[in-house]
Amino acid sequence: MLEELTLLARDRAPARREALLAAVVELYRAAGARAEVALGEVFGDIVVHLVRTLPDSAKPRAGAMLADLSTAPHALVLALAAAQGPIATALLQASPVLSDDDLVGLVARLDDGGLAAVAARAGLSERVTDALVAKGGPALCRAVAANRSARLSRDCLARIVAACGQGAAELRGAAEIIAFAAPPRRKRASRRAENAVTRVIAFPRPADRTAEPAAAPPPVAEAIAAIASHDRMLEVAMLLAAHAGLPPDLVSRLIARPDPTLLAVLCRAAGVPDSTFSVIARIRGRRFGHPLAQTLAVEAAYAELSEAEARQRLGSVKAMQKKA
Repeated sequence: MLEELTLLARDRAPARREALLAAVVELYRAAGARAEVALGEVFGDIVVHLVRTLPDSAKPRAGAMLADLSTAPHALVLALAAAQGPIATALLQASPVLSDDDLVGLVARLDDGGLAAVAARAGLSERVTDALVAKGGPALCRAVAANRSARLSRDCLARIVAACGQGAAELRGAAEIIAFAAPPRRKRASRRAENAVTRVIAFPRPADRTAEPAAAPPPVAEAIAAIASHDRMLEVAMLLAAHAGLPPDLVSRLIARPDPTLLAVLCRAAGVPDSTFSVIARIRGRRFGHPLAQTLAVEAAYAELSEAEARQRLGSVKAMQKKA
């Protein structure tokens, strides 16, 4: 192994530089978890020198190689991630060495490409997604919403609503868009009360909607569209609950049932367009194993549900929930 490294080190060809980096990384990996203490500084110096000599075409592969090294020195990974570029992109998106503290600190100084890489990272915590949506614009907010493994706080969801409503403009504070204050604690509604709520709601008879003026979907509907398309039904429930002024846990339980009527009422009251509801209905249909014909019937019934009637029925639901 030492002889091979010596030969590679003597060869200055770009392809051999990449091979030398791969050999050094594998040697360091073989040293195990305690390598950073004894070899971390030397390894870091070698890597920094080698990556400077790599052609641009090889840097994404080098970044992926380093991102896959779980024992990589923390200082090295943090420095390369902060430097931005293709190596940083791979580290920001996948390196397990970067902690939440690291990511939150990096978000404050990354460019759009680096922020997008963090947004695509698996298993993002609420701390990191909060930092991302506070720093970024609409495109980044939608990227965070598209990451199905990322955890989204209520404040994060509110900022996503803000981004959807403001286009490329700077985000407003979450409280200006939609109130996400926690509802007062209540005793959990009984199964009987939940069943009563479900029985009250029914799709209405076909209504004349020709008189209703066409309008752009409100921000909350745009946010639901961005989230629902990535099968984030828990976040959809949180947005619908916040818009309706109902406890999120109650809404989550009720819309998780096979009967879609409450979900339809909440969506129409929030201004969710037919196309977005169709996405939601098909996700639910697959989860419950419903035939396509049944899902299409649900979509057709939603198309006949007017916003005025949805609000009226939502008022009935809220009244019953207060009595429960």
